[in-house]
Amino acid sequence: MFSRGVALCSVLALASIAQGGVTVQLVATPSSGGPGCDPGEYEVGQQVSVEVRLVQNPVGSDQLVRLDEFDFQQTAPLLLDGITFPTTHDRGTGGTGDDIHFWKFDSLTGCTSTPAFCGFNHYIDDDLPAGLVDTRPNVLSMAYYGLNADNTAQLTLKGDGTPLAIGVMDVTMPALGGSYNLNVLNAADTDMNNRRARVDFGFEPHTIWCAGQAAPNDVSGGTLVFNVVAMCDVGCVPNSAALVSSIPPFVSVGQSTGFPAPLWRTLRHVIRLDFSEPANCPALTPPTAGQILIREMLANGAFGSDLSASFTYTIEAGNVLRVREPSTTATVLLDNKWYAISNNNWPGVAPFEAQFAVNVGDFDGNRFTTPTDVSGINAAPGPQPDQGRADVNGDGFKTPTDVSIANSAQGPPPAKPTGH
Repeated sequence: MFSRGVALCSVLALASIAQGGVTVQLVATPSSGGPGCDPGEYEVGQQVSVEVRLVQNPVGSDQLVRLDEFDFQQTAPLLLDGITFPTTHDRGTGGTGDDIHFWKFDSLTGCTSTPAFCGFNHYIDDDLPAGLVDTRPNVLSMAYYGLNADNTAQLTLKGDGTPLAIGVMDVTMPALGGSYNLNVLNAADTDMNNRRARVDFGFEPHTIWCAGQAAPNDVSGGTLVFNVVAMCDVGCVPNSAALVSSIPPFVSVGQSTGFPAPLWRTLRHVIRLDFSEPANCPALTPPTAGQILIREMLANGAFGSDLSASFTYTIEAGNVLRVREPSTTATVLLDNKWYAISNNNWPGVAPFEAQFAVNVGDFDGNRFTTPTDVSGINAAPGPQPDQGRADVNGDGFKTPTDVSIANSAQGPPPAKPTGH
């Protein structure tokens, strides 16, 4: 921190000084909290970088910056607590504390090649707490004390309106949602210490441009509002409905043990696939043939031809896809085979592959068709739901035909083909 007397914002006539003010721009990166956030909206705890820029407005002649200070007195206290100033220049002298925070001298040619030149001949105040030397809290200042002959060390504010990046800060959003104002001008403060932002140009006598001062030599802008929310409304994430479960339970790719109950019919198979319901996404619409693939699983990871055109598809409550084999005569999914249902650009749905074995007559779902299954089917009531396991031929009823089919189909489950 450095010491300076009380300075009153005033205008001293100088013919070389442009007749215009300075606009302070605060540019946040990122400009919002990400997907689903509106411009200027951020999530609690999110950190953003805010670059501070000076712009002549209206344009005038080039000006050498003699002094610049910013006052954070009117920044929201909870936001102020989350402001830190990154190291902008490592001046190369370890252990001396000569590194510069916040202030940027990148626009100086000498600074890019010689670190010690960054901030050369400047008093630098680059932290907010009040100290023994500078008793003003929440003020940042830098002032050039060199001679005119050394003015290559001074920053230049271009007269053509080109912004001068003069500082940078990191801002962590408060833990409490709300609207928070970042203010580096404190233009409304008119106390005796004149705690307001100001910019000085040239040499003695020089011009002081000050926040809260009337045009043309005023400093304006310098405020940025952050709207902080617990979580941004991310909207619908495309193709994010994920397969969660199924009836009967599916087998996963690469699964080699612990297989669940298989399909059990000769005709009219019914499979229900249950998908997640992503926030803000519409309910799924039924896929068309080809948007999902139904294929026999062959050895070495290969597949047979697509059978999806032989099925009908409906969406039930809760994003459940009902896959129905409608034919009462043509067998599509064969006994002792494995089949895979997979996504093939079905809109709204994430990639998936669900694998099923077929073991006709497996009433109890233990993957083997045995006399126990035959007895269970025989004892079941006549009318069956669309996934009733006593209905082996899929006609909606348990009849002697179902018992006979199961009796003839007794045997172990099919082995899962290799590579799947």
